[in-house]
Amino acid sequence: MNITSLLLRLYPRDWRARYGDEFRALLEARPLTLTDALDVALNALDAHLNPALAGSSTSLSERMLKMMQRLRSAEITIFAAWIAFVVAGLHFYGLMDDSMYVASTSSRVPGLGVFFEPNMGNPRVLAWNALAAGSGIALLAILAGGLPLAYAAWRRSPQVRRLFLVPVAAFVAIALPPGIAIAFNRAGGSHGPIGIATNLTLSLSYSLLFIVAAVASTWAVARAISQSEVNERVLRFAYLPAVVATLAMALMLGATVAWGIFAHSQYPQFFDSSNFLATYPTLASWSVIVTVMAIATAVAAVGCIRGMAARGEDDTRAVAAA
Repeated sequence: MNITSLLLRLYPRDWRARYGDEFRALLEARPLTLTDALDVALNALDAHLNPALAGSSTSLSERMLKMMQRLRSAEITIFAAWIAFVVAGLHFYGLMDDSMYVASTSSRVPGLGVFFEPNMGNPRVLAWNALAAGSGIALLAILAGGLPLAYAAWRRSPQVRRLFLVPVAAFVAIALPPGIAIAFNRAGGSHGPIGIATNLTLSLSYSLLFIVAAVASTWAVARAISQSEVNERVLRFAYLPAVVATLAMALMLGATVAWGIFAHSQYPQFFDSSNFLATYPTLASWSVIVTVMAIATAVAAVGCIRGMAARGEDDTRAVAAA
Protein backbone atom coordinates (compact mmCIF):
# COMPACT_ATOMS: atom_id res chain seq x y z
CA MET A 1 0.00 0.00 0.00
CA ASN A 2 1.55 3.33 -1.09
CA ILE A 3 1.31 6.72 0.58
CA THR A 4 -1.59 7.81 -1.64
CA SER A 5 -3.69 4.84 -0.56
CA LEU A 6 -2.85 5.48 3.08
CA LEU A 7 -3.91 9.12 2.76
CA LEU A 8 -7.16 8.16 1.06
CA ARG A 9 -8.00 5.74 3.86
CA LEU A 10 -8.04 8.72 6.24
CA TYR A 11 -11.30 9.87 4.59
CA PRO A 12 -14.75 8.47 5.48
CA ARG A 13 -15.91 5.41 3.52
CA ASP A 14 -18.80 7.24 1.84
CA TRP A 15 -16.45 10.02 0.72
CA ARG A 16 -14.02 7.47 -0.75
CA ALA A 17 -16.82 5.66 -2.56
CA ARG A 18 -17.91 8.87 -4.28
CA TYR A 19 -14.63 10.71 -4.81
CA GLY A 20 -11.87 8.15 -4.18
CA ASP A 21 -10.86 7.37 -7.77
CA GLU A 22 -10.90 11.02 -8.87
CA PHE A 23 -9.01 12.19 -5.80
CA ARG A 24 -6.40 9.45 -6.24
CA ALA A 25 -5.82 10.64 -9.80
CA LEU A 26 -5.53 14.21 -8.52
CA LEU A 27 -2.89 13.18 -5.95
CA GLU A 28 -0.92 11.10 -8.44
CA ALA A 29 -0.87 13.86 -11.04
CA ARG A 30 2.22 15.42 -9.39
CA PRO A 31 4.86 14.48 -6.79
CA LEU A 32 3.39 14.49 -3.30
CA THR A 33 5.12 16.91 -0.92
CA LEU A 34 5.04 16.97 2.87
CA THR A 35 2.82 20.06 2.75
CA ASP A 36 0.40 18.25 0.41
CA ALA A 37 0.26 15.27 2.77
CA LEU A 38 -0.47 17.51 5.76
CA ASP A 39 -3.10 19.34 3.71
CA VAL A 40 -4.82 16.06 2.80
CA ALA A 41 -4.72 14.87 6.42
CA LEU A 42 -6.31 18.09 7.69
CA ASN A 43 -9.05 17.89 5.09
CA ALA A 44 -9.65 14.22 5.94
CA LEU A 45 -10.30 15.24 9.54
CA ASP A 46 -12.72 17.87 8.30
CA ALA A 47 -14.47 15.28 6.12
CA HIS A 48 -15.28 13.35 9.30
CA LEU A 49 -16.43 16.49 11.13
CA ASN A 50 -18.28 18.07 8.19
CA PRO A 51 -19.47 15.72 5.42
CA ALA A 52 -18.65 17.05 1.94
CA LEU A 53 -21.32 18.97 0.04
CA ALA A 54 -22.02 16.18 -2.41
CA GLY A 55 -24.85 16.67 -4.81
CA SER A 56 -25.11 20.39 -4.16
CA SER A 57 -26.75 22.40 -6.91
CA THR A 58 -24.56 25.39 -6.13
CA SER A 59 -22.29 26.32 -9.03
CA LEU A 60 -18.57 25.79 -8.71
CA SER A 61 -17.88 29.52 -8.91
CA GLU A 62 -20.35 30.22 -6.08
CA ARG A 63 -18.90 27.43 -3.99
CA MET A 64 -15.41 28.75 -4.69
CA LEU A 65 -16.42 32.22 -3.51
CA LYS A 66 -18.08 30.80 -0.41
CA MET A 67 -14.95 28.76 0.38
CA MET A 68 -12.71 31.81 0.07
CA GLN A 69 -15.00 33.89 2.28
CA ARG A 70 -15.08 31.22 4.98
CA LEU A 71 -11.32 30.72 4.82
CA ARG A 72 -10.71 34.45 4.98
CA SER A 73 -13.09 34.76 7.93
CA ALA A 74 -11.36 31.89 9.74
CA GLU A 75 -7.92 33.44 9.32
CA ILE A 76 -9.13 36.84 10.50
CA THR A 77 -10.67 35.15 13.55
CA ILE A 78 -7.38 33.45 14.39
CA PHE A 79 -5.48 36.73 13.96
CA ALA A 80 -7.87 38.60 16.26
CA ALA A 81 -7.63 35.82 18.86
CA TRP A 82 -3.83 35.98 18.68
CA ILE A 83 -3.89 39.74 19.29
CA ALA A 84 -6.03 39.23 22.41
CA PHE A 85 -3.63 36.52 23.54
CA VAL A 86 -0.67 38.86 22.98
CA VAL A 87 -2.28 41.59 25.12
CA ALA A 88 -2.69 39.13 28.00
CA GLY A 89 0.78 37.71 27.48
CA LEU A 90 2.46 41.13 27.44
CA HIS A 91 0.68 42.01 30.66
CA PHE A 92 2.08 38.81 32.17
CA TYR A 93 5.58 39.67 30.92
CA GLY A 94 5.23 43.17 32.36
CA LEU A 95 4.28 41.82 35.77
CA MET A 96 7.22 39.41 35.70
CA ASP A 97 9.80 42.03 34.77
CA ASP A 98 12.10 42.68 37.76
CA SER A 99 9.69 40.85 40.08
CA MET A 100 10.74 38.73 43.02
CA TYR A 101 10.13 35.60 40.94
CA VAL A 102 12.97 36.55 38.61
CA ALA A 103 15.24 37.81 41.37
CA SER A 104 14.89 34.49 43.16
CA THR A 105 16.56 32.67 40.27
CA SER A 106 20.29 33.12 40.83
CA SER A 107 21.23 31.65 37.43
CA ARG A 108 19.48 34.38 35.46
CA VAL A 109 21.42 35.43 32.37
CA PRO A 110 22.37 39.13 32.65
CA GLY A 111 20.90 41.29 29.92
CA LEU A 112 18.26 38.79 28.79
CA GLY A 113 15.68 39.76 31.39
CA VAL A 114 12.83 37.34 31.89
CA PHE A 115 12.81 36.05 28.33
CA PHE A 116 15.20 33.18 29.03
CA GLU A 117 16.20 31.38 32.19
CA PRO A 118 18.82 28.59 32.03
CA ASN A 119 18.02 26.92 35.36
CA MET A 120 16.38 23.90 33.72
CA GLY A 121 16.08 22.01 37.01
CA ASN A 122 13.35 24.39 38.16
CA PRO A 123 9.89 23.37 36.82
CA ARG A 124 8.70 26.98 37.06
CA VAL A 125 11.62 28.02 34.83
CA LEU A 126 10.79 25.20 32.41
CA ALA A 127 7.24 26.50 32.13
CA TRP A 128 8.51 30.03 31.58
CA ASN A 129 10.91 28.91 28.83
CA ALA A 130 8.06 27.02 27.15
CA LEU A 131 5.99 30.21 27.28
CA ALA A 132 8.82 32.21 25.73
CA ALA A 133 9.38 29.59 23.01
CA GLY A 134 5.68 29.47 22.20
CA SER A 135 5.52 33.24 21.85
CA GLY A 136 8.36 33.17 19.33
CA ILE A 137 6.79 30.35 17.32
CA ALA A 138 3.40 32.09 17.26
CA LEU A 139 4.92 35.39 16.14
CA LEU A 140 6.87 33.75 13.31
CA ALA A 141 3.77 31.83 12.20
CA ILE A 142 1.59 34.94 12.18
CA LEU A 143 4.22 36.81 10.17
CA ALA A 144 4.64 33.88 7.75
CA GLY A 145 0.92 33.74 7.05
CA GLY A 146 -0.02 37.39 7.55
CA LEU A 147 2.63 39.21 5.54
CA PRO A 148 1.65 37.54 2.21
CA LEU A 149 -1.99 38.41 2.95
CA ALA A 150 -1.13 42.02 3.77
CA TYR A 151 1.07 42.33 0.69
CA ALA A 152 -1.63 40.89 -1.56
CA ALA A 153 -4.22 43.26 -0.08
CA TRP A 154 -1.89 46.24 -0.48
CA ARG A 155 -0.97 45.39 -4.08
CA ARG A 156 -4.36 44.28 -5.43
CA SER A 157 -6.69 46.60 -3.49
CA PRO A 158 -5.39 50.20 -3.27
CA GLN A 159 -8.63 51.33 -1.62
CA VAL A 160 -7.72 49.53 1.63
CA ARG A 161 -4.16 50.85 1.94
CA ARG A 162 -5.15 53.64 4.29
CA LEU A 163 -6.33 51.02 6.81
CA PHE A 164 -2.76 49.77 7.18
CA LEU A 165 -1.83 53.18 8.56
CA VAL A 166 -3.86 52.43 11.70
CA PRO A 167 -1.40 49.83 13.11
CA VAL A 168 1.46 52.27 12.41
CA ALA A 169 -0.33 55.06 14.27
CA ALA A 170 -1.18 52.65 17.11
CA PHE A 171 2.45 51.63 17.44
CA VAL A 172 3.53 55.27 17.63
CA ALA A 173 0.86 55.94 20.25
CA ILE A 174 2.01 53.14 22.56
CA ALA A 175 5.73 53.75 21.98
CA LEU A 176 5.60 57.53 22.51
CA PRO A 177 4.91 57.70 26.31
CA PRO A 178 7.78 55.40 27.39
CA GLY A 179 10.01 57.02 24.77
CA ILE A 180 9.34 60.45 26.22
CA ALA A 181 9.97 59.17 29.76
CA ILE A 182 13.30 57.58 28.77
CA ALA A 183 14.43 60.70 26.93
CA PHE A 184 13.44 62.88 29.89
CA ASN A 185 15.43 60.74 32.33
CA ARG A 186 18.50 60.63 30.10
CA ALA A 187 18.36 64.39 29.70
CA GLY A 188 18.77 64.70 33.45
CA GLY A 189 15.18 65.59 34.21
CA SER A 190 14.07 65.01 37.76
CA HIS A 191 10.77 64.92 39.53
CA GLY A 192 9.57 64.31 42.98
CA PRO A 193 8.32 60.95 44.19
CA ILE A 194 5.17 59.77 42.49
CA GLY A 195 2.32 58.83 44.78
CA ILE A 196 0.64 55.45 44.68
CA ALA A 197 -2.59 56.91 43.28
CA THR A 198 -0.75 58.77 40.51
CA ASN A 199 1.33 55.74 39.61
CA LEU A 200 -1.78 53.55 39.51
CA THR A 201 -3.61 56.09 37.33
CA LEU A 202 -0.70 56.29 34.89
CA SER A 203 -0.40 52.49 34.71
CA LEU A 204 -4.12 51.97 34.12
CA SER A 205 -4.21 54.76 31.53
CA TYR A 206 -1.32 53.25 29.59
CA SER A 207 -2.90 49.79 29.78
CA LEU A 208 -6.13 51.22 28.41
CA LEU A 209 -4.20 52.96 25.63
CA PHE A 210 -2.48 49.69 24.75
CA ILE A 211 -5.80 47.82 24.60
CA VAL A 212 -7.43 50.51 22.45
CA ALA A 213 -4.43 50.50 20.10
CA ALA A 214 -4.58 46.70 19.82
CA VAL A 215 -8.32 46.71 19.12
CA ALA A 216 -8.00 49.49 16.53
CA SER A 217 -5.11 47.73 14.79
CA THR A 218 -6.95 44.41 14.72
CA TRP A 219 -10.08 46.04 13.32
CA ALA A 220 -8.14 47.87 10.63
CA VAL A 221 -6.16 44.84 9.46
CA ALA A 222 -9.23 42.59 9.54
CA ARG A 223 -11.25 45.10 7.53
CA ALA A 224 -8.44 45.54 5.01
CA ILE A 225 -8.13 41.80 4.45
CA SER A 226 -11.89 41.25 4.29
CA GLN A 227 -12.36 44.00 1.68
CA SER A 228 -9.37 43.13 -0.48
CA GLU A 229 -8.98 40.88 -3.49
CA VAL A 230 -6.81 38.05 -2.21
CA ASN A 231 -6.51 34.98 -4.39
CA GLU A 232 -7.17 31.42 -3.27
CA ARG A 233 -3.54 30.31 -3.14
CA VAL A 234 -2.57 33.04 -0.69
CA LEU A 235 -5.54 32.23 1.55
CA ARG A 236 -4.78 28.51 1.51
CA PHE A 237 -1.11 29.15 2.25
CA ALA A 238 -1.93 31.42 5.20
CA TYR A 239 -4.08 28.76 6.84
CA LEU A 240 -1.25 26.41 7.82
CA PRO A 241 0.76 29.10 9.70
CA ALA A 242 -2.50 30.08 11.41
CA VAL A 243 -2.86 26.50 12.66
CA VAL A 244 0.75 26.58 13.91
CA ALA A 245 0.05 29.86 15.72
CA THR A 246 -3.01 28.32 17.37
CA LEU A 247 -1.00 25.31 18.54
CA ALA A 248 1.64 27.70 19.92
CA MET A 249 -1.11 29.56 21.78
CA ALA A 250 -2.24 26.27 23.30
CA LEU A 251 1.37 25.59 24.35
CA MET A 252 1.66 29.03 25.96
CA LEU A 253 -1.66 28.59 27.74
CA GLY A 254 -0.51 25.29 29.20
CA ALA A 255 2.84 26.81 30.18
CA THR A 256 1.13 29.75 31.91
CA VAL A 257 -1.14 27.41 33.86
CA ALA A 258 1.87 25.29 34.83
CA TRP A 259 3.82 28.38 35.86
CA GLY A 260 1.03 29.42 38.21
CA ILE A 261 0.86 25.96 39.79
CA PHE A 262 4.61 25.92 40.38
CA ALA A 263 4.63 29.53 41.64
CA HIS A 264 1.92 28.58 44.13
CA SER A 265 3.98 25.68 45.41
CA GLN A 266 7.32 27.53 45.50
CA TYR A 267 6.37 31.11 46.45
CA PRO A 268 2.93 31.09 48.11
CA GLN A 269 3.83 34.24 50.06
CA PHE A 270 4.01 36.15 46.76
CA PHE A 271 1.56 34.31 44.54
CA ASP A 272 -1.39 33.43 46.80
CA SER A 273 -2.90 36.88 46.91
CA SER A 274 -6.18 38.37 45.76
CA ASN A 275 -4.48 41.69 44.98
CA PHE A 276 -5.09 42.25 41.27
CA LEU A 277 -3.19 45.57 41.18
CA ALA A 278 0.11 44.26 42.58
CA THR A 279 3.20 44.90 40.45
CA TYR A 280 3.93 41.17 40.23
CA PRO A 281 1.79 38.14 39.29
CA THR A 282 -0.66 37.10 41.96
CA LEU A 283 -3.40 34.49 41.96
CA ALA A 284 -5.92 37.20 41.01
CA SER A 285 -4.00 38.70 38.08
CA TRP A 286 -2.79 35.27 36.90
CA SER A 287 -6.38 33.98 36.87
CA VAL A 288 -7.56 36.86 34.68
CA ILE A 289 -4.60 36.38 32.31
CA VAL A 290 -5.24 32.63 32.03
CA THR A 291 -8.95 33.26 31.39
CA VAL A 292 -8.22 35.68 28.54
CA MET A 293 -5.62 33.29 27.07
CA ALA A 294 -8.06 30.36 27.28
CA ILE A 295 -10.85 32.28 25.54
CA ALA A 296 -8.47 33.48 22.82
CA THR A 297 -7.14 29.96 22.26
CA ALA A 298 -10.66 28.54 22.06
CA VAL A 299 -11.67 31.19 19.52
CA ALA A 300 -8.56 30.46 17.44
CA ALA A 301 -9.35 26.73 17.57
CA VAL A 302 -12.85 27.42 16.26
CA GLY A 303 -11.28 29.45 13.47
CA CYS A 304 -9.03 26.51 12.61
CA ILE A 305 -12.01 24.16 12.42
CA ARG A 306 -13.92 26.58 10.20
CA GLY A 307 -10.89 27.01 7.97
CA MET A 308 -10.54 23.25 7.76
CA ALA A 309 -14.16 23.00 6.69
CA ALA A 310 -13.60 25.61 3.98
CA ARG A 311 -10.56 23.77 2.66
CA GLY A 312 -12.55 20.54 2.66
CA GLU A 313 -15.17 22.18 0.45
CA ASP A 314 -12.38 23.31 -1.86
CA ASP A 315 -11.14 19.71 -2.15
CA THR A 316 -14.62 18.58 -3.12
CA ARG A 317 -14.77 21.34 -5.73
CA ALA A 318 -11.40 20.30 -7.15
CA VAL A 319 -12.49 16.67 -7.39
CA ALA A 320 -15.75 17.63 -9.11
CA ALA A 321 -13.84 19.76 -11.62
CA ALA A 322 -11.28 17.02 -12.37
